[in-house]
Amino acid sequence: MSKPQSRSAARKELLDQALSPDECEKLYEESLWCLYALQDDLLQEDNPFLQEDRETIATCAFHFLVHHRQN
Repeated sequence: MSKPQSRSAARKELLDQALSPDECEKLYEESLWCLYALQDDLLQEDNPFLQEDRETIATCAFHFLVHHRQN
């Protein structure tokens, strides 16, 4: 089983092991798209935690954007 993209990106970023300058950013971006897909209303039909999930996804996205705008 492979590691989640965000975990791989963080590890590569911390250890300076990225194969290209934008590899980590692309991995983080893939992770965000996966989260956005999970947030989709069609997939969340009977989820009692829908609002909490949306807030968590928004927080992850915000921190990603802030971090990458600084770099």
